Amino acid sequence: MPVERCYGRGRTDGFPGCFLGGKASGITFDLVSGLFAISSFTGRENTIDESRSVPRDGAFHTRDFDDVYTDSDNHWEMEVGSRKSEVRTNFFAVIKVLRRCNSDFRFPASDFPFMSDFIFRQHHDLQYIVCEPLERDGFKNAFSTRIGGVSPLSDARSDGHHDQVLSLGNFTKTRPGDQREFVLENRRRFVAAVGASVWPLVTAKQIHSADIRSVQSYDDATRQAETCDALMAQTPRILLAIQTADCLPVLIVDERTKAFAAIHAGWRGTLAGIVARTVERMQREYDSRPDDLRSALGPGISTGHFEVGPEVLAAFRCDYDYADELIENEHANGKGHLNINQANTRQLQDCGVPAERIHDSGLCTVARNDLFFSHRYERGHEHHVGRLMSVVGIE
Repeated sequence: MPVERCYGRGRTDGFPGCFLGGKASGITFDLVSGLFAISSFTGRENTIDESRSVPRDGAFHTRDFDDVYTDSDNHWEMEVGSRKSEVRTNFFAVIKVLRRCNSDFRFPASDFPFMSDFIFRQHHDLQYIVCEPLERDGFKNAFSTRIGGVSPLSDARSDGHHDQVLSLGNFTKTRPGDQREFVLENRRRFVAAVGASVWPLVTAKQIHSADIRSVQSYDDATRQAETCDALMAQTPRILLAIQTADCLPVLIVDERTKAFAAIHAGWRGTLAGIVARTVERMQREYDSRPDDLRSALGPGISTGHFEVGPEVLAAFRCDYDYADELIENEHANGKGHLNINQANTRQLQDCGVPAERIHDSGLCTVARNDLFFSHRYERGHEHHVGRLMSVVGIE
């Protein structure tokens, strides 16, 4: 199939989206060879003590941390439905039990049915998510959570409580919130947890575009961040990183050529075909074959929480023959709910990436605001909201 068919009008066969759909039930962990069993948390801890920093295991290399322009992160500003209906699970109590432990753990399939290819990894107080198939292919990869940082940002709770969270994106001067030193420490902890303390961290000035930066060398990776929403490379020992807080993070790796990419896919980027365009660039620059590619879709806003306006739905219908399969709960006022995960899964499939090599975590940033930052749920147009980071690289 020609690569240009990957975006715009494509096939009409559907692909089921994988979402938690806002359900956040009680969870049970089997941890440390069955020594701990933690189930059905419904309370909430108020603080996480951060009296100790993660030991430095190398010089953390970065360039300029003023690279995340949150003023441009203007997600569709709509009221979220009744928050009283959300069931909030206490992961902070889990951290209290697990602190100082370094371990992997899984959620049972009954609670997280779509996460069979993902694992939660604990590094001191910090938690992140790894897509195991990408790791087995030789690629370091991680999707951050809000747990294990030092930024004193409030969450969406009405009591105005401030947690110490792992916010990994700076705020602009016109919209101050987090402090630079907190972000620096959070990023240092995160890359140390991933095992890449001495690797350059390549970020982007994200503007909801379909622009792609190809990182050509190690030296290129140490230069200033550029304006784009996708990064790709074939250079070992660098980390490509994108930031999100509802938009979908997409990682792509090529086990044959060792090329890899990190993509920020909001509805604007998805509409413009940013994932498909990245696959096209990887084919052209790295001789990637779609059959060799593998992709991981991290935490993002789920269909049930992502209401958009009629002009957004009209734009998708104009560009994609299968748009009606991406739209749910369309109202008389023209608004409806958009399935971003399914849209990007379809782009990958239309490019020729096998369905079994597309791994969707199914995690919703709104439903699981206890784990992730959500621009919409936390009213990012009114309050300071942290940023998640998704990274990929190869030794």
